[in-house]
Amino acid sequence: MIERIDCSGAGDVDTSTIVEAKDGEIVGVTGRKLRIPADWLNPTGQFHVGVKNAFELYPSSVRERIEKERKEKLWEPGHKKAVADATRKLQEFEAKNPQPTGLEKLTKEDMETQIELLTSMEKKYFDPGPAYDCVVFHDGEMWR
Repeated sequence: MIERIDCSGAGDVDTSTIVEAKDGEIVGVTGRKLRIPADWLNPTGQFHVGVKNAFELYPSSVRERIEKERKEKLWEPGHKKAVADATRKLQEFEAKNPQPTGLEKLTKEDMETQIELLTSMEKKYFDPGPAYDCVVFHDGEMWR
């Protein structure tokens, strides 16, 4: 034997966190409340929970397309508005205070720093992508 590769995916998700249902719900690793169907047979009442990043499951072409769509829909509208608002406030401030001194000077510097940070955030943008809560339990016969 030269090489053996395990492609089962076993161990890809850390499900060492154990929770118990309360009122038919558990809290996943992401913090989301997950409703447990009443027909799930779980004699111990214990559920192992974990989380999986969806981008790890997608081929690169699909991941890139989804990243682009998410940036356009989730990031850009709010970010562009924040940059525009900060720029407008700075321009209004400069129009009212052409020669700022003291506190006015500090206020202007603060506004300029806000714009710099917003610009920096755009350059360093990173989308971790969607995450899936994973739930594993033993029904008395097998793991599900």
